[in-house]
Amino acid sequence: MTTDIIHNRASQSLMASIIALLIMFAPVSYFITESLLLLIVNDVFYAIVISVILPALLMMIGALIGRLIKQSIKYSQPDWQFTIKQFKIEECEVLQNEYNKKFGNLIQNATFWHFMGPMVLIVFGLAVTLHISFEATLLTWFLPFLNAVLHTAILIVSVIMGYRASANFASSDFNLPFIREALYVAHIQSNIPAISHIRVAMDMGEANGFVIYKNPRVVSRIRGIEKQAYIETWSEEKGSISKMFIRLYGEEDQKDTVWWWLSYDRYFLKMSSPDEEGYYVRNPVPSNVRELGVKDIQLVTENAIAIIILEWLKSHSGTAEIIEILRDLGLQNIEST
Repeated sequence: MTTDIIHNRASQSLMASIIALLIMFAPVSYFITESLLLLIVNDVFYAIVISVILPALLMMIGALIGRLIKQSIKYSQPDWQFTIKQFKIEECEVLQNEYNKKFGNLIQNATFWHFMGPMVLIVFGLAVTLHISFEATLLTWFLPFLNAVLHTAILIVSVIMGYRASANFASSDFNLPFIREALYVAHIQSNIPAISHIRVAMDMGEANGFVIYKNPRVVSRIRGIEKQAYIETWSEEKGSISKMFIRLYGEEDQKDTVWWWLSYDRYFLKMSSPDEEGYYVRNPVPSNVRELGVKDIQLVTENAIAIIILEWLKSHSGTAEIIEILRDLGLQNIEST
């Protein structure tokens, strides 16, 4: 990596100490379990201490170690140069996976299973310990070996959990914000027949050989009038949309017409110039839904399509394709001219 942006402050002594801790803890765990073996098999309290309390302590220590490793990286923020970059859905999915692998030391990318891993091991260890202690006493000799392996595994998995879940100075720049949410919206919109072209757009920043991405949104265009209008959709939570912007380009010396749909407004706000206050317009697509909500991704998009086409028809002759789109959306009494 380019050293003038990323500096790893982790000293050799810190890394050596961590490796030594992981190597040495297995025999330590074996010795502790063997020393308390008679108490463990005869007293549930000691079984819980060795199978739950000690592993829970190891989980916290491991998470702290992972956090210290992650935060040992120092970051000098460069002057990012941003341009807009558009990706096909498939390209964006590949980008997400490759980016997370490449910058895993700079981003927070823990999953559900990173947090559940230590818990699963703790529950498994407790179940086996209690079973051996009260149901299979002939296997008592196996407990020190079991705990040596389980406790070391819990420590290692917890280090990984703490590392993946922690942020450092670079994370605010390098984290991929809401890209999974945008991809979810893109998949839904791509299945709407009136949409002919769909891309995930992001602001791509470049500096010193590094690349970051910000502000993901879905850009879609309508079949038959791809060059006259577009729809942009943002999402901040998977399965919902936070806002939508639609633009119809004006003819020659005419101004563009734009609409905004915001999650707290529920209706489209129409404006013909940036300094205009605008006014809300009726949702043209027939529906049992009285007010559009953040989860109504398809319905909000269909209304945006209908609004654009109806506005476009005020100054253009409707083709059979355009009229068919409106009819498919449930608008009747629309005739081509």
